Amino acid sequence: MRKIYLLGLLAIGVSAGAQVPQGKGLQLPNYLISIKKQPTVDNSHSIVSNGSKGQFAKKADAHTNNKLVGKTYFVNQTNGAAYRRVKAYNDGKISLTWTASSDNSANGYLGRGSGYNHFNGTDWMTATGNRIEAYRCGFPDMVTAPNNTEIILSHRVDTSGASSGLALNQNNAIGGTTWTSTALFTPPANTTSQLWPRVAVSGDNMIVIANYQDSSANQPNYVVKSGVRAPLVYSRYNFTSSTWTEQDLTLPGYDSTLLNEGSSDNYSIDANGDNVAVLMGGVFNSLVLWKSSDKGATWNKTILDTFPADFVFDRDSLQARTVNNGSVHVLVDANGKAHVFSGIARISDSIMGDGSYTFSWSRVIGGVNDGILYWNEYNPDSALRIIATSVGPTINDSTIGNASFEQANRYGISNSTWPSAGIDNQGRIYLTYSALIPEDVTGQDNNFRDVLLTYSTDSGATWSYPTNLTGWISYNREEAYPNMARNVTDRVHVSYLNKANPGSSSSDATEEFEIYYLGVPVTQIMNQTVGISQVNDLFVAEQNFPNPFNRTTTIPVKLNQASDVTISVSNILGQSVYNNTFKNNTAGSNNFTIELNNVKAGIYLYTVSAGEYKVTRKMIVE
Repeated sequence: MRKIYLLGLLAIGVSAGAQVPQGKGLQLPNYLISIKKQPTVDNSHSIVSNGSKGQFAKKADAHTNNKLVGKTYFVNQTNGAAYRRVKAYNDGKISLTWTASSDNSANGYLGRGSGYNHFNGTDWMTATGNRIEAYRCGFPDMVTAPNNTEIILSHRVDTSGASSGLALNQNNAIGGTTWTSTALFTPPANTTSQLWPRVAVSGDNMIVIANYQDSSANQPNYVVKSGVRAPLVYSRYNFTSSTWTEQDLTLPGYDSTLLNEGSSDNYSIDANGDNVAVLMGGVFNSLVLWKSSDKGATWNKTILDTFPADFVFDRDSLQARTVNNGSVHVLVDANGKAHVFSGIARISDSIMGDGSYTFSWSRVIGGVNDGILYWNEYNPDSALRIIATSVGPTINDSTIGNASFEQANRYGISNSTWPSAGIDNQGRIYLTYSALIPEDVTGQDNNFRDVLLTYSTDSGATWSYPTNLTGWISYNREEAYPNMARNVTDRVHVSYLNKANPGSSSSDATEEFEIYYLGVPVTQIMNQTVGISQVNDLFVAEQNFPNPFNRTTTIPVKLNQASDVTISVSNILGQSVYNNTFKNNTAGSNNFTIELNNVKAGIYLYTVSAGEYKVTRKMIVE
């Protein structure tokens, strides 16, 4: 048998000859085509200093809540697509789940399972790494049942690696700590089972989708349905009758004419009223949407982008092409229309000496190989288009061509990835995603990730410039695996994993990672003030311009009253390279020009101080 290789390739610069995938093609948003022309001020990476050299306090605006809610030694919160793990209720309550583990890899993650925390409107529960199940589980997804209890669906894999079906965990009330666990879809002996579940509730029905893990030494009998090995299946449960009306079925048209093998975590589900949507993707799969208008009883299929159904890894050659990366997400709005999101990758192959093929995909920061793809049902004949990337609007064209890259530990996924969407009662759609930050990089040229957000006020016709939600939190730390609550209230509700090192690797085995809840007011997002301290009633310091710059740059500061202003600049090691106090400045807008001579190109931190307040931001010297 020939060997199968899946490797990551780092491409330098933007590929000028990028090929459009089969199907409807890709379109670049205007801000990627003419970034320099955009007048928007970039408010990302604002840091509130605590005055200690080289140290930065995790202090947000007075109305932003960034709360440690959980812990885990298990870094991998998904193999591809973001789960629905945050629930925000209109009465101010919030619940969330994550893959917790009280044991690390040295102990086989024996304590792995579904973590849970809840905000009752006043306080959060104690942050722990404990699970709600009595046995080893993982990869939970959360919904609210019609009787106002919460359901967390996870999959069971025992300590030997054998899959054991799903675990349905239900508490006694929203925020309840008493959980009842029921085993679902337990497989026959030595046979693979449903794993990596996603779940949605439509009326009095719960629809569950999951994937069959492929065979292993523990379970040699793999599952084939409709000619597809390791297929995606769905089941439907009726709360009123307490019965499974459909169980373990493939969706219409999910067969060998579409693909020959399924994969884990490359799918998403959402419901709004009677309308349910399921989205499936994958680097080597088509991007396909199934829609139901009768609570999951019947389905219609739409292929948004095609990939050869008969493609075999170790047999077939493949021309370089741009594809969805499997990190897919779907949202159904109040009109029953589906909004589709996916990360993007560019794959190519080369033949090995034994006749097999090596497949690789580029992870360039910026350009047509880095972005979040989007499509919606309001314009069903439209092409997939890129609505956001890891490049912010102040990064100029030359920076894109010479961007820095994540050289290692890449989570096995693209730069811009893990899209997760929410919607408010005005129909505005919000999308968080994870992206590499060009100016936040280690000494080994590994970029850190932040959580970015874009939004649409016109049902997806246009999208805002990306806002960095976590740039103010810390420097040289990673915020990964973002999840947004579907319900956006007066703020977006996001969870993320915070870690010391970029990427995922075995070296992380002894680190206990932190799960945070981040509540960002919608007003901050709309006003581009995320991360700017509103408790500072003396001044507002904006981003320097130009940025990047050579020798001279200007820092705008708006003073609410006359004051002296001190500006200091240090390198990322905390060594001072500039310090000056500007005396007797009047209230209103002031522009302070500073000159940095004989400093090396790189990232620097500038601090604006007036009265008792300090604000620190990043600047780039060319």
